Amino acid sequence: MILRTPTEIPQKLITAMKILVVSIIVLMAFGAFVRTMNAGLTCPDWPLCFGKLIPEYHFGVYLEFIHRAYAGLETILFIVCLVAILRNPLVSKRTKRMSLVALATLVGQIVMGGLTVLLLLKSVIVTSHLALAALFMASIWWTTLRLQKERDKPKYTPTITRTAARVISALPFMIFIQLLLGGLVASTYSGLVCLDFPKCNGMWVPSLTGTLGLQVIHRFT
Repeated sequence: MILRTPTEIPQKLITAMKILVVSIIVLMAFGAFVRTMNAGLTCPDWPLCFGKLIPEYHFGVYLEFIHRAYAGLETILFIVCLVAILRNPLVSKRTKRMSLVALATLVGQIVMGGLTVLLLLKSVIVTSHLALAALFMASIWWTTLRLQKERDKPKYTPTITRTAARVISALPFMIFIQLLLGGLVASTYSGLVCLDFPKCNGMWVPSLTGTLGLQVIHRFT
């Protein structure tokens, strides 16, 4: 058997990674839908659902079940891509390390997903589950961009000003913080503690403590 050395990073791998990024975003949106439908505990156990691999049909149960099954398919796709990345000698060590970071965030997300059910939707756990999903998506996207760059091998690197670079670098962190605050607002049922908008109960800053403060900080952030 003759093993051929690859001459370039397969475009199919990069396409699969892009599909994975989109699927993660859809999964996060679907997870939010499960949450708003109060279906997070319709499967009272984990990883099975009512002790079964495929539970009996009920709308609420199947919302949570489909969410789990979708996450499982996403995991399989990622593992296939991860193996392809690690086995390809043309992929840089830096990109391979980032793919392993993605694996670590995925493992953490799976653990937090189980604890979300077992600890009855504890707000810190629910928010951590969301945060790890966002980090998983970001690490996959970063890996995809690196793979595309290493495949295309651009002859020059576009330059931007230092100020613009700092702003661009700060934006992902600001968005991530806002995402965490939104997750805490949802998981602590703080979405309606302010009865009006843009003010909160007739005031701009009624309080910065408790669920009311959480909602105010979320708005201003």
